[in-house]
Amino acid sequence: MAMYKTLRELDTKTLLRVHNEATGKTTTRFASRGTGEDQTLRAIRKNCNNDAGIGELWLNEAIARVSKPVDDKPASKPATVVEKPVAVQKDKVTEPVAPRGEEVPAEPKVKRTRKGKGTDIKPYGGPPSACREGSKRAILVDILSRPQGASIDEMIAAMSGGKKPWLPQTVRSGLGWDMREKGYGVKSYKDEEGVERFRLVLPVDSDGNAYPIPAHVPLVTKGDA
Repeated sequence: MAMYKTLRELDTKTLLRVHNEATGKTTTRFASRGTGEDQTLRAIRKNCNNDAGIGELWLNEAIARVSKPVDDKPASKPATVVEKPVAVQKDKVTEPVAPRGEEVPAEPKVKRTRKGKGTDIKPYGGPPSACREGSKRAILVDILSRPQGASIDEMIAAMSGGKKPWLPQTVRSGLGWDMREKGYGVKSYKDEEGVERFRLVLPVDSDGNAYPIPAHVPLVTKGDA
């Protein structure tokens, strides 16, 4: 979690440089900020054999390297004259010409449809943290851990008892923030009726075994000893 907090505090430009240091790539942009943080964190863990201490040390050194200002600019190389290859003339493809007074019918355009990618939030690894009993995070864990998961409407209905009921956009934000902060992932799928449903994704240990969901922390009232 310490490495993740450090990555979140970086500006996007520095995060890109650290990502390229860790992966050996020349990425210029991320699909999203969260995707960039996840990819960088996984690359650091892979390079450091999942050793958190070594990973944090490597990350701090990488940030120092990519943050150094570059004072000396390389001397400009003399321009070299490159002879352009002789272009080979290809046979021209002539478009059909309609008889005078008639128009050539245009080919129908095929409209491409994009399939929705759905939600696929990966857990960070390590055992998940317990939620406070009765909190909205605890409600999300309970309803998402069901075999059939939960839809957006079901999650809103389950958390409608508070002073500020959640909206669809706040539910999705909670899945990406609150669940990840507790160490869980979330994945969506379409049921038989085409409704998007969400399930809880548990982190796994080094042997590939899923960590159990910890019991919720009970509330402490003034009358408790």
